[in-house]
Amino acid sequence: MVDLDVNKENEEVEPSFDDPEDFEDDIADEELLGDVLKQEPLIDEYEENCLILFGLPIVNKEKFPKLQAVVAKVLNGINTSNKVEYPVDADGNTKGCLFVEWESKDVAQYALTVLNGYRLDKNHAFSAISIADMKSMEKPDEEWEAPKPNEYVNVGDLWSWMQNPRCRDQFAVQFEDNHHVPHVGIYWHVKGHEPEVADEGQKPNWTESVFKWTPYGSYLATIHGRAKKVNGIAVFDSETLQLVGNRYLVIENIRQFSWSPGDKNIIAYYSEASEPIPAEFGLISIPSGEKLRSGRVFNVAEAQMFWQESGARLAVHTVRYNKKTIKENGEVKYVGGVKSHLEIFELSNKKDIAIMHLPLSEPFINFGWEPNGDKFCVLIGSQAKATPFIYRIEPLKHSPVCIGQLEAGVSLNTVCFAPAGGWLAILALGSTGGNIIFVDTNGQEVKRTSIAEHPLFNKAYWDPTGRYFVSCCAVGARGSDFGFRLYTFQGRELLRKNLDRMTQFKWRPRPPVKLSEQKIKEIRKNLKTTSAKFDREDNEEKVKASQEVIDKRRKIMGAFDVIRRRNLDLIEKTKADRLQLRNGIDTEAEVHDDDLVEETITIALSTQKTLTILSEEDERD
Repeated sequence: MVDLDVNKENEEVEPSFDDPEDFEDDIADEELLGDVLKQEPLIDEYEENCLILFGLPIVNKEKFPKLQAVVAKVLNGINTSNKVEYPVDADGNTKGCLFVEWESKDVAQYALTVLNGYRLDKNHAFSAISIADMKSMEKPDEEWEAPKPNEYVNVGDLWSWMQNPRCRDQFAVQFEDNHHVPHVGIYWHVKGHEPEVADEGQKPNWTESVFKWTPYGSYLATIHGRAKKVNGIAVFDSETLQLVGNRYLVIENIRQFSWSPGDKNIIAYYSEASEPIPAEFGLISIPSGEKLRSGRVFNVAEAQMFWQESGARLAVHTVRYNKKTIKENGEVKYVGGVKSHLEIFELSNKKDIAIMHLPLSEPFINFGWEPNGDKFCVLIGSQAKATPFIYRIEPLKHSPVCIGQLEAGVSLNTVCFAPAGGWLAILALGSTGGNIIFVDTNGQEVKRTSIAEHPLFNKAYWDPTGRYFVSCCAVGARGSDFGFRLYTFQGRELLRKNLDRMTQFKWRPRPPVKLSEQKIKEIRKNLKTTSAKFDREDNEEKVKASQEVIDKRRKIMGAFDVIRRRNLDLIEKTKADRLQLRNGIDTEAEVHDDDLVEETITIALSTQKTLTILSEEDERD
């Protein structure tokens, strides 16, 4: 009898998926698991997503949570998808750095741009680097030593020239001697007298080309050797000398740009038109690179930019045409004529930047801002007839208001406001007439106070206080006597000075006056008293100068009398010897009137023969 296991008969035999012992698999993993393998992280890509951040505060474990919260706020402002790791020591103190992982390479690159140089507070600034970039770093030289600080060099009192008891100004002049050796001289301006050399302020070969004062007049920079030319527009941080944002400021077809002279970091630019994009001018904020305001204009032939010294306004002059044709030789011809326009950017409004439009009725010649006021002057017309217009910008007006028009002049080509404003000089630089028109714009009406002439002058400057104006004939002026002439702000000539082959003249700049409004009002209130004091000192100086001349002449006369008496004594001692040599005749004896005999001699200066008809009596004789 055989026992049967019913359950075993009902069991199904499980299949075996094992490969035979001699089986070889020739299918690649990419074919079977391609979609999965694509998600496998690569070391190179991972390193590009990770940054190391240095410059963090070193804190203990009690302050660590607060540091995490502050840093997280900064990092989440860039992208919330980030993972942060803080290295700490055995006691839980941070080490001043961290690792941060971002979701992609692009996000990491953007974070690098933002975080590198980011200032957490006044004592801590971040320094960021990609882990991938660390591979390109080399091991520091084992013999490297930290640079030793230079010894302190005492340059003296940089403001000593500001402490002149007579409040005199300095200026520098560049000229050449007869051997064409360049000289630079620094002089004191002495009212009504020849300029005085300041200390050792005159040297040959002080510069190889030109010189320039620093903005506050602390130093005089001279040029030596060749300078390097840099192409492109790059903005660098003046503290770190690093490229702002690690990138160039790129504007397509840019032709010119200019920094704002005010306290805001703003760049004005003009980019040329390229079909179908029109020309563009605008303002960019630094370091953000944000465009604050821009304007686009079609058919622009050329453009110029004029910043107000305070940085509160910018004027852009554009020349616009109707149609242009380009000849085979590349010459551009404008069909239908051209017209001039002014666009004025008003930056004083904190909310937004307004643009005012001012079309000009005649061709543009020159433009000038009042440095800190609300007026400007524009010259329009031609060389034969140039007309100055003075405008004021009023808060509630949408365009500038004309407050004065002066009589047209010949060859006027330059506008120059005094540093303190109010007074204006309109110049005919390089012209034969050399007219300089002085204008008072302080009152309700614009008034011309004086016209000076300096033929063929080619440079002109106000002094830093606006009290004096100088016109110069420097090298480059044709057929003129080199030198300069000095005037009061009203146009009265004070001094003429000739200098052979003068090339430059620069007033020494003054630093800004850091006084409160109340102190300035007090000074203006007492201006008459102060002015009278200076007038009295000027008169005393004139008297002193006259007395010095008199004393000098008396000294010279006294020295002459000494020599004269010595020679008379010598003549008296040798008189006997002279009489003996002259046989006792005293030829030096004083002659008296009684010893003189008066004789009259008539001399015929000319003779002339004439023929006359004789009368009958003459014939009988």
